[in-house]
Amino acid sequence: QALPMSKIDALIQELCPDGVEYKTLGEIGRFYGGLTGKSKDDFKDGNEVFITYKNVYANPALKIDVTDRVKIADGERQNTLEYGDVIFTGSSETPDECAFSSVLTQRPTCKLYLNSFCFIFRFNDLNCILPDFAKHIFRADSVRRQLIKTASGVTRFNVSKKLMEGVVIPVPPLEIQREIVRVLDAFTELTTELTTELTRRKRQYEYYRDKLLSFDPGVAELRRLGEIATLTRGGNFQKKDFRASGRPCVHYGQIHTHYGVWTEEVISYLESETWESSKKARPGDVVMATTSENVEDVCKAVAWLGKEEIAVSGDAVIISHNQNPKYLAYYFQSELFRQQKIKLAYGAKVVRLKPSDLEGVVIPIPSLSTQERLVRVLDNFDAICQDLEIGLPAEISARKKQYEYYRDQLLNFAQFGAIKSVSQSVSQSVSQSVSQSVRDALIKLIRFVFGWYPALCAQFCPDGVERKALGEVAEVDKGVQFNKKNMFESGSYPVINGGVSPSGYIEQYNQDEETITVSQGGASAGYVNWQLVKFWAGAHCYVVKPKDSILNRFLFYCVKNEERTLQESQYGAGIPALAKSTLNDLLLPVPPLEFQRAIVEQLDAFDALCNDLCAGLPAEIDARRKEYEYYRDKLLTFKPRDEEE
Repeated sequence: QALPMSKIDALIQELCPDGVEYKTLGEIGRFYGGLTGKSKDDFKDGNEVFITYKNVYANPALKIDVTDRVKIADGERQNTLEYGDVIFTGSSETPDECAFSSVLTQRPTCKLYLNSFCFIFRFNDLNCILPDFAKHIFRADSVRRQLIKTASGVTRFNVSKKLMEGVVIPVPPLEIQREIVRVLDAFTELTTELTTELTRRKRQYEYYRDKLLSFDPGVAELRRLGEIATLTRGGNFQKKDFRASGRPCVHYGQIHTHYGVWTEEVISYLESETWESSKKARPGDVVMATTSENVEDVCKAVAWLGKEEIAVSGDAVIISHNQNPKYLAYYFQSELFRQQKIKLAYGAKVVRLKPSDLEGVVIPIPSLSTQERLVRVLDNFDAICQDLEIGLPAEISARKKQYEYYRDQLLNFAQFGAIKSVSQSVSQSVSQSVSQSVRDALIKLIRFVFGWYPALCAQFCPDGVERKALGEVAEVDKGVQFNKKNMFESGSYPVINGGVSPSGYIEQYNQDEETITVSQGGASAGYVNWQLVKFWAGAHCYVVKPKDSILNRFLFYCVKNEERTLQESQYGAGIPALAKSTLNDLLLPVPPLEFQRAIVEQLDAFDALCNDLCAGLPAEIDARRKEYEYYRDKLLTFKPRDEEE
């Protein structure tokens, strides 16, 4: 498929009729390393901005408004980033993830220090290349193929800077670069718009969660929090008092970063003397952080469901009550509570809310049996709504028309400026056609949650579902290192290592199909996958196999549901990694096998719908990305000079 004549074609004919000049990286710039001589402690309470490996990997244009910090001493000699620098990832578990680029397209207002697992390419003269053009060209397929070949290794692949000096890129005149940037940035803007719409969809789900916590008059009595609970301010201890072992505690800051709606375990401990003098939360109490940096996060709450008392720090309040603790914690997430706390919160840089003011918050109190039923629903509602995208025929048709419209417009760059205004009317018509379908799908979802699931709970586990550590119900093993010389770009069996996609293919396998894998290292550490074919598990891959008490497919859904938790548990200031102990300690629900089979049947049905390549908004976002990549590669492929017709 060839691009028609366009403004870019005309510019090429005018400015470089004999072809676009190609140059090697060694001709037009130099390489510099990242940080050196740093320990783990240097990345705690740092004083300078630190650019992480994941930042580089995930962003074609580097994000510099970040909170990551590193300690840099006065007079310390380290390389810092400059406007126009191209940053590359230096190593990964698969060659496809090596040498990923990110370009500093903004002029930094402070020093930026780079992690040691990445390196810098700096152009000798920015007058020959635009940083925004570099953002696209180094991720173009023709250049990526060259960059991948500079990496070598077996279980971990490392990039050779010497080989990278020979990588060739086109350097068209700046006017051509600007036009290419304009076109390709517009493509990425379209993808951003779709991603924003997907975010709106998730907000719709949040709306329905709030509806579950709203009651018709007479169904639930409205009570003030002070009437149903006793509020006690936390005691005096600080993060510096934490110990590796001792008596359990919760610091208010951890509520924002480490806990969800409820927890049975803490992550920090105090020595006995400090613990004894602190205020305590009993099992069943709700602990709420009353201080935050913004009004949205203030009053985040977690229900403590452990078996012993825990110490609670200041800037937190202990809510002792005789209600269902998880019901209260869910309510404190709702829009109904948010509207009340906004009126009570005070402060600018630090937002606070007084426990005495919290006592006046109004909360609906249905019967305990109703609270329990709602909690069962809400415990599963988030997972269903967040992890499963609903494909709707009406939306598919509307999106297809919208896609074809954009495609045809983008094939004529002379009319590209008219796209924005027309796309707005198309988006409006799509939204109108989708709304009823979304409502119908959500009604089905709510019936599913309210009807099918509670009935099975009552039948199979009326006293609740037991939770066990993954290590109790499954075996977790690391893969086996393989010989690189036996690996090819195609073959009988894929090699699953640390990335999302196979590292390559070999003529033997060490694992059967229908096996759960979890990436151990690299930017994808914590990624959970279901392998449909026989494969070779590499040294940076965990293999999870169930014991008799849990079904293989049910185990996959449970672990996949905790994928975000695993990814947030990555460690290391350089290349991220996931500890085997973290995987083994993952708490999972283990209902009876009959219940598991029923759940798998339902989830497989949803999964088939959501993963259909023709269904759902995520598929369209992927199509937009592929469309962008196609045109990016087309626009960045030039006829070299001196090439014969």
